[in-house]
This record gives sequence, C-alpha cells and structure tokens, in this order.
Amino acid sequence: MKSADFPGGPQGAYNFLLDRCTTFRREITPLRNRAIDLQDKGFRRSAIEQMELEKIDGRIRDAIDRTLSGVEIMQEPMGMQDDCMEDDIDDCIDDDSDDLPIERQVFAEMMASLLGGMPMMGMEVRGFSRQSRGYDVNTVADMELKDVETDGRTYCVSTANLVLTPWSREFAHGSDMLIPITKACSSLLAPDERLISLDRISWKKPVTSNLKLTVREGESPFSPDVSVDGRFRTSKGRVLSFGGVQIEDSPICETAPMNTFAEGTICECSDCCRKERDGTYRFNLTLPDVPECLVEFEKSVPLSATTLVEILTTALVRADFFNEIQDGRRGRQVLRLMGGVSDMPIPLDMAEVFKEGATLTLKFDRAGIKKGQSGMTLVPFQFQFPHQPKFGKGIAAVTCREEIAERCIRS
Repeated sequence: MKSADFPGGPQGAYNFLLDRCTTFRREITPLRNRAIDLQDKGFRRSAIEQMELEKIDGRIRDAIDRTLSGVEIMQEPMGMQDDCMEDDIDDCIDDDSDDLPIERQVFAEMMASLLGGMPMMGMEVRGFSRQSRGYDVNTVADMELKDVETDGRTYCVSTANLVLTPWSREFAHGSDMLIPITKACSSLLAPDERLISLDRISWKKPVTSNLKLTVREGESPFSPDVSVDGRFRTSKGRVLSFGGVQIEDSPICETAPMNTFAEGTICECSDCCRKERDGTYRFNLTLPDVPECLVEFEKSVPLSATTLVEILTTALVRADFFNEIQDGRRGRQVLRLMGGVSDMPIPLDMAEVFKEGATLTLKFDRAGIKKGQSGMTLVPFQFQFPHQPKFGKGIAAVTCREEIAERCIRS
C-alpha cells in the first residue's frame, strides 16, 4: 500500500509511523540501559549476567520485529508533510542530534537510523543468533573447512569461515581461530599421530575477513601479509607450520556464543584469584557445571586447544595488572588482544587441567613492556597450567585510546 492510499493519506501514514516509533522507544530504553551496564563489565560478567545480556538481545530483536510488522505500507519514499511533524519524529527517536535525517526515508531505513542512534551494547541491528554454532563437540565438527587442497601428509590449503562472538563483534577472537587451524593441521596426521604441543601462534592483526589457511610440514616461513601464523608439534616429532591470509571481499558473517566451558573454569570471586607479593597471579581452576563432558575433549584436539587458550585469555582479562600499565595511565580498556602464545602442550586428557587443587599461574614481565608499532602497549607474560612441566610464554596488547583501537581494527 502506498502512503497516499493509507487511511488518512500521507498524514495517516506518518501518524502510524510516529506511534510505532514512540512505542519502540518506550520499550527499548530500559533494555538498552541495562545492556550498557552489563556490556561495560566486559569479561567480568558472570555466566548469569551473560545469559541476561543474551535475553535482552532477543527482546530487542523481538521489539524490532514487532515494530517492523506491516511496513509493506511504507514501500515508497515519503517526504515530510511539515516541519512540525519532522521535529516530532526527531524528538521521538533521540534527545540528541546524532540521528540520520528522517526525510525521504522508508520505514525500515528510519528504524535502522533509530537503532544506530542508540548505543545499546554496541550491537549491529542483526544481533547474535541463538542458533549460531556453539562449542560442544558435535557443533564444532560442523565447522568444516572449505575448498580443501591437500596431499594428506605434507600440505593443506583451505578456506576457513570464522565467527564473531558477543565479546568480539568486530573481528574474530584469537582462540576461536584455533578451531579451523587445528582441524587443518590434524588433516595431515597419520592414524597413530596426534598434535601434542602448540609451539607458537602469533595473531598479527585483528581478523575481520575469512581466512585462506595454508599448512605445511616443516618450519617454513610465510609471507608478510599473513594475519596469523604459528606451528604445532606432533607425537611423531613432526612440525606443522600454518599461516592465514584474510580473503578480500569475504567478511566474517557467522556468529557464535561464548565458550561457556572456558569462561566457567575461573570464578570471579576474590578467593579464586591470589596475587602474591612478587606480582604472580594464581587462578583456581574448577570444572564448570555445563553440559560438556571432559571425556569428549579426548576426541577433539581443536576443542581442547582453543579452550586452553580461552581459559588463558579469561585469566588475563580478570587480572587487574593491565589497569596499571595500559598506555601509561589508568582508563577504561577499549581494546585488549592476545598477541601470541608459545610452548603450550595439549594434554591427552583434559582432566589433567582440572585435577584437585589445580591452578593457572601468570607472571607479567614489567621490564619487557613496550609500545608496539600500532601504538598499543605490549605486555609479555608467562603462564603455567597444571599439565605443563615448564612455563609457556605469551604477549598481550592493550589500549584505552579509542583512536588506536579504531586504527588497529580497520588497518
């Protein structure tokens, strides 16, 4: 139905639009405010609060669906009938002046403008689908590599479709990339061979596109344009090197929930984290009360490897050390990245990680802190899980400066 054919003509069409927007804003405002409070907690959110955040996302998307129902009446662009009506709609959308002009926009475009003017969780309109791939073994198996070229022993070239998560909405989270990488490396193993160690992995830049993955036997270097590279070691002593190049015009479209198993291993209570006088952090590791079963990890090295790195990432974020050193000043953390990990063995039985009294130990190297070329502060650290005979090494990158974060993500 065109606006001229709407009951009451164009004026009636705009009254309909205005009523929908007023109702939408009344419903969304308290949800948005609560979402902002939860989002600001970042990695300090509890599992219950994360569930609440996801429910809010669902309620917002439901409100969008209800508001957009019947918008077929607005399929033609409509000019404003008078300045007074334009002011009313602008006031309905937002109290400030950051909304897109409403004039000559169809209803759906106006709703996009409305959502864009609201800082609710920093989420795009599309939100995060609850039907996206999760982290249990069965769904990880569905994350298949595409366009695979391999001889089954010494090389494998493939396309990896990556995922975005609620805590990494603009680029792929570091540990999540290990799922396709480990699957590609595992495709070159003999039947009696397994990956036993992540000797090194380096995330060189935020990844915003899907990857072309290359795995080669031996310690061969990769081209400078790779966004991630590293190597695994196998039970037969072989080295499998990998590198990933972002595919132009192939943005990441898949979404997934957070790794709830990894997040649940480190509680947020003060008793679960001890900071010693020398600056060493010790995190108690507990087996989370989630459906995943430890025995399943024995069947899935990709799941084990990514979960170990995710546990390490969670510990890094919950350590208060970064609040003291980022950019040489205190401030709200805008961007915190895992830059790399080395010397991390992959246990045959993940129960080794969660044995009674198990702790994850972190040591930060204050003397090694420096500025990277990107402007982010680079922080070296050492880590040791219960199954590690010696400390592994890693590096984190942090900043509280919006302009540096934006430049790193868009570069």
